[in-house]
Amino acid sequence: MAHYIHYWVPLRAELAFNGQNGAVLTLESGWFKTLRPNDVVWIVTRDGGRVHLVLRFEVRRIASVKTHPAYAVGNSSRFEMTRAFTDRAIAVPPCKAPVSMKLLRQLRFDTSKKSDRIVESGLRVFELELAAMRRLKDDTHRALEELWTANPRPLWNGPDDGCSVAVGGAFATPEIRLRVEKAAIRYVTAWHGDRGWSVLSRERDGVGFDLECMKQDKRRCVEVKGTSAEERTFVMTRGEYGQARDNPEFILAIVSNALVKPDVKFVTGEKLLSTYIFEPLSFTVGRRG
Repeated sequence: MAHYIHYWVPLRAELAFNGQNGAVLTLESGWFKTLRPNDVVWIVTRDGGRVHLVLRFEVRRIASVKTHPAYAVGNSSRFEMTRAFTDRAIAVPPCKAPVSMKLLRQLRFDTSKKSDRIVESGLRVFELELAAMRRLKDDTHRALEELWTANPRPLWNGPDDGCSVAVGGAFATPEIRLRVEKAAIRYVTAWHGDRGWSVLSRERDGVGFDLECMKQDKRRCVEVKGTSAEERTFVMTRGEYGQARDNPEFILAIVSNALVKPDVKFVTGEKLLSTYIFEPLSFTVGRRG
């Protein structure tokens, strides 16, 4: 069994891990020609300037194919690829464990080159030293094993087991996002109904929240966010943000593990704005003047 480390640019990682039913069964690369059954490939990528270990892929069989690469970046030509298969699909997104530069510099490579370790700095580490798949020497992969074990991800066993993606997350397929969203709204609707609230869906009205809940003289404008993991990270639109800021009746319902064992946390708009961090995912750009 040999261990390899391979750096993938963020877009390639995003496309590769957007697998069927939220699972990874195969990977392909022109660098995989040296792989053999039972080898392990460690995939690292960058996200916002940080380096993350995102996948431990155990190879069970390989095949040579001539195809358009499924997740090529900047290259759509047909050429020979090596496709690696695993025997049990891995739920996505996989582990997203932060990797320090100190850990990367502890790795040793099985190579005939002058240096068997990382000597560059900054982006040159990835553009020069890890852009090609590197075989790890001796037991230096143990540091990656420890990191992976400390940040586990479940195996994908079926459509109802869920996978660790947040609604609106970078790695979620549209189908998974829709399933999670519907499950979360069903759960929050039932939660209020069981407690004597009447619930009106406002999902199609574009008002900045999903459910209008009434109970005697009380009113709640509930925006529902769901994840299929325990992480409470989600995306808000400009309209939803405006409701949280301006509407004192606004309540955010965050449903974690929506597909398996849902649990809800309610947050007022005031608390949301004071205790959560908001980061832009995109910008609307126009000319000045």
